Amino acid sequence: MTDKMDDKANSSSELFYDIMRNLSEGVITVSPKGVITYINPAGRAILDLKEDILGKKFSECFLEQPGNSGFVDSFMDAVYARAEGRESIVSYRGGKGELLLYQVLEIGEPYNVKGRCEVYEPKPLKEPIPVCFSGYQGEVQIEPLQFPIRLGELLIEGIQGNHPGGSVIMRLRYQGRSIVYATDYEHEEGSFARLKDFSQNADLILYDGQYEPEEYERKKGFGHSTAQMGIRLLEESGASFMLLVHHDPLSTDEELRKREEGLGRSDIRYARQGETVELR
Repeated sequence: MTDKMDDKANSSSELFYDIMRNLSEGVITVSPKGVITYINPAGRAILDLKEDILGKKFSECFLEQPGNSGFVDSFMDAVYARAEGRESIVSYRGGKGELLLYQVLEIGEPYNVKGRCEVYEPKPLKEPIPVCFSGYQGEVQIEPLQFPIRLGELLIEGIQGNHPGGSVIMRLRYQGRSIVYATDYEHEEGSFARLKDFSQNADLILYDGQYEPEEYERKKGFGHSTAQMGIRLLEESGASFMLLVHHDPLSTDEELRKREEGLGRSDIRYARQGETVELR
C-alpha cells in the first residue's frame, strides 16, 4: 500500500512540474522561510535571470533590486504576514527593463500572485492537476486524433501547431463553409507556411493575437502570436474574415478596442465574449 501511495505521489509531482514547465506565465515557489524552491523557464525569462536562484532566499535575490520595493514588500507580506483578504497590484522591473504587473491575492493558503507570475507555497498533491482519470465516473478511453474526422455533415481537418507542449490547428467544414481555429499558436517560418496553405479561402480564421509586436520580441518561444501576423495570414491565405482570440489577460477592454482601431481594417477584429458570428 505504501509503495502504491508513493508512486501516486511521485506521479502527481511529475505532472505538476510538467505543467509548470509548459506555462507561458512565470511561476516561483518558496518555502515558509522564504527560500526559493522552484522557478519555471518562463519565470527565468521574465526576470532575465542569469544565475541559479534555487536554494537562495527571496530577499537575497530581489530585496536589493532598485525600484522594486513595492513588489518585494507585497511578496514578503504574502509569505510572512499571513494576512487574509488583502489585494494589491504592484510592479516589478526585470533585468530587460520590462514592467510587469502582479496582483497579490491572499485567501488563506496557498498565496497566489496573479498576473505575469504566480508566487505561492505549494502543497503536496493528493491528485494530479488537472483531475486524473480515476476521478471520472465511468470508463475512460483515450484515442489518438486521426484526421480527417467526420461527424455527419461536419468535416474536421487538422495540422500540428507551434506551442510548448504541442497544439493542434483545426479546420471545420460544413455545408460549403469553413472555419480555421488557430490558437495557442506561435508563428515561425515552417509552421506559418503550413498554416497559410491549410487556411486557403476559409470563411473565418480564429487566430492567436495575444501580443503586440514589441512585446512578442521579448516573449519568443512562449507559444503565442500577434495581430500583425494574423493580418499577413489573412492576406496570404485569401480568407474572408479573422477574429483575434487568446487576448492578453492583462489588457483591458479599452486597450483591446484601441488596438483594434489601430489595425484600420474591416476584415479583422478582436472576438467578444458571448458573441455569435454568422457565416453567409
